[in-house]
Amino acid sequence: MIPLRTSVAVVEPPGATVGILLALVVVFLFQASLPPDLAERFILNNALVPARYAAPSLEAMRGLSATNYLPFLTNTFMHADAWHLVVNAWALWVYGAALEQRLGMARLLALYVVAGLAGSAAHFAVHPTSTVPALGASGAIAGILGGFIVAHRGARISVLALPLPRIVEWPALSFVIVWAALQAVMAIGDLVPFEAPARARGGIAWWAHLGGFAAGLALAALLAARRQPVRIIGPALGGVRAIGRPRAPIEIMGSRGAVPVVAKTAIQTAAAVRLVPESGTTTRRRGGPWSIAKRG
Repeated sequence: MIPLRTSVAVVEPPGATVGILLALVVVFLFQASLPPDLAERFILNNALVPARYAAPSLEAMRGLSATNYLPFLTNTFMHADAWHLVVNAWALWVYGAALEQRLGMARLLALYVVAGLAGSAAHFAVHPTSTVPALGASGAIAGILGGFIVAHRGARISVLALPLPRIVEWPALSFVIVWAALQAVMAIGDLVPFEAPARARGGIAWWAHLGGFAAGLALAALLAARRQPVRIIGPALGGVRAIGRPRAPIEIMGSRGAVPVVAKTAIQTAAAVRLVPESGTTTRRRGGPWSIAKRG
């Protein structure tokens, strides 16, 4: 099943999500532009090779330093091929834009980084002797998915169901539970020994997915609780939005009776009401009689 969109209305430009997407594309294009030997060196230096820390003497032969911990983060901005990038970028866009709507730019970036680090740590903990470079944004994006379900647990997700192409709408909570269960099954299967136990599997970092997802769940629960959801003030103002609960209305008296008006800024109030001339009223503006009426 391929997620297509969520039911969350995105009314703020998802700047952090777009920024991460651009970073992923730029890093991949740079990596793809390198000659094969330099590209291999770039991957070895910046992808996560667990054995460089668990068996530094072994990895020293490949020129990898055991004191350089940047790959725990840098690998989350790298991808093995264009399809790998497209899949991760699309998932980031679907869930990241909706989550950024709830958290804001800075907190979404923080969640991405922390979830990416947690995913790398989980992969390293399970496969400490692996000499296979692990790279990809999957762990960090799994954290974005975890944050999404915390912030928008009542949302719905439209997915493209295969092999017979059709669009199916799932409750977000059910979809994420199924996804997490599949990741757990594959992660447990990843622990089964095989022919070369010294070279741990680590082909697909299932444990990085679970580690990032768990970090996203925990961190979003903290971050989302500290920021009020964004709401649209009114269709008349288009892009104007506010944070927090709607304010209580007040009544403005005129010759036509009381009219409820939300006590906001002058610009916001002007969008909800209009001034029309009328004789015999007590409300005046620049010497002329005016009363407040609802905008038609």
